[in-house]
Amino acid sequence: MQVIREHAEALYDNMENNIKLFKRESYEDNFTEYRDKNHLVFQEITSVLRSCEEEAQVEPLKEICKCIVDAAMKRREAVSGRIAKENEQLNLNMITVVYVLPAIRAIKEKRAEELSELLCMEWAAAFKGSNIKASDFQSIQGGFKTKLCYVTTAVCKNLKKPDNCYELRLLKQYRDEYLAQAEGGEELIHNYYDIAPTIVKRIDKDADAEGKYRFIWETYLKPCVELIEAGKNEACRELYVEMVKKLQREYMEDYYG
Repeated sequence: MQVIREHAEALYDNMENNIKLFKRESYEDNFTEYRDKNHLVFQEITSVLRSCEEEAQVEPLKEICKCIVDAAMKRREAVSGRIAKENEQLNLNMITVVYVLPAIRAIKEKRAEELSELLCMEWAAAFKGSNIKASDFQSIQGGFKTKLCYVTTAVCKNLKKPDNCYELRLLKQYRDEYLAQAEGGEELIHNYYDIAPTIVKRIDKDADAEGKYRFIWETYLKPCVELIEAGKNEACRELYVEMVKKLQREYMEDYYG
């Protein structure tokens, strides 16, 4: 356990770069590199899980969680100012969800999944409002391949719409059955899903995130739904392109100049 305690903070090194590389074409290689760089931690976690494989003990799992949560807390507390702390918390949440938890779930031991779920519980208790969920590498990587609707999903969630709501289903259907088949549509979709995770992350950091999401809904997504319902697929495409360009200019300017 001492190895985990001493090296857990390294799990959160180079956060901005790791977040930037959370894209379809770079995530797999970067995830492998992340695990390699932190092999001491994950090797020790494997050893602890193996030692308590057949026992009902939960204390060793809680101790692992404490080491990781304490390391994240140390990073957060090293930042000054409320907004800066909130931004750091978002970074910590994302790294935990797309790197730490999938790396734990990749461990071939019976209690690895139990550990990942316990870490989510301990994380929520330590960081109020940070209700993260555990996933594995294959599910996340598969999300790129199936083109998760990042911005639309975030908007619908902000508006308190149910999971897989009508609007989200309709826009996914439009994407797959019309846009993907249209000339230049695949390229447009590909470019969007490269930048969408970062856009959502940066909107979430905004002090008026709720207002930003409502603007996207009222200005772009709701009209898109109405255009699809009216059979005006090309007009929807034009509005979709306008939305992507605006979001790219506003939230990705430092990436593209």
